[in-house]
Amino acid sequence: MLERVRQVSILVEDIDQAAKNYASIFGLQVCHRSELKDYGLISAILPLENSVLELLQPVDPSSSAARYLEKKREGFYLLGMETGDIVTAQSHLSTHGVQVTATVEESNYTKTWLHPKGLNGVFTQLDQVKSGDNPWPSGGPTWQTAPKSPIVKDIRQVVYIVKDMDQALNKANELYGLQPTNRLELHGVDAAYMPVNNGDTFLEIVSPIDPEHPNQRRLERGGEGIFLVIFDVYDMDAAIEHATNGGSQITMTDDWGDFRLAWLHPRTTNGAFFQFAQITGDNPWPPGGSDWYKKR
Repeated sequence: MLERVRQVSILVEDIDQAAKNYASIFGLQVCHRSELKDYGLISAILPLENSVLELLQPVDPSSSAARYLEKKREGFYLLGMETGDIVTAQSHLSTHGVQVTATVEESNYTKTWLHPKGLNGVFTQLDQVKSGDNPWPSGGPTWQTAPKSPIVKDIRQVVYIVKDMDQALNKANELYGLQPTNRLELHGVDAAYMPVNNGDTFLEIVSPIDPEHPNQRRLERGGEGIFLVIFDVYDMDAAIEHATNGGSQITMTDDWGDFRLAWLHPRTTNGAFFQFAQITGDNPWPPGGSDWYKKR
């Protein structure tokens, strides 16, 4: 059903400030701006290699996004994924209790939005591209050819936090046909890694196992939903230096031998929690397990 992760949207108070911040920390530049009048939002697209980040600022105080921002503050808002058959996806998801909140049909693509209540708090957009050379029209007409960051390559993994891991895993399988290729306890959470389609992108589910862990407090405060986005970076040392010089704070680093990691404090990135990752071995995504890619 799912082809890959294509977009993550971040709700911010000041889109110009956020755009400057993301340029300073990640080397990302805005390639497309638009006003989403029907939703009371303005949008700025930041292109990556095969995906985009979107900054969203509410401009209508009565909009649902404005109410969300007032309640939960800045941070992740929406996950956008590509599907090969949106009609079948809508029918399947509706049958399993997921509410389709809106659908827009254009000549070359269709997109639909899914209510987060039935998706462990993850407000989701599914797009099917029917024709043309643009694999993600929601990113605007020029995101593929626009200048890219020399620091961050792509969105490689999106992590969402849940209260009940087994329930969330069952739902991911029931709704999307996703199966974890690896599950482990890491940094105070139960973590399950699920490749999307051929594994170019992953979804990860985490659930705190220590009631005193900061992630448990985050879950209690903010509820279920998108927790972390992992960027594939070109060079870890250069990425850390650029982010630090740009005003971010690296809270922790880790080295698995074939995989280097660095976490950025969300206070410095408009409430969104990011991680850098650099692969240094043969496994195209080590969190997926030692041999997941050999079975695809």
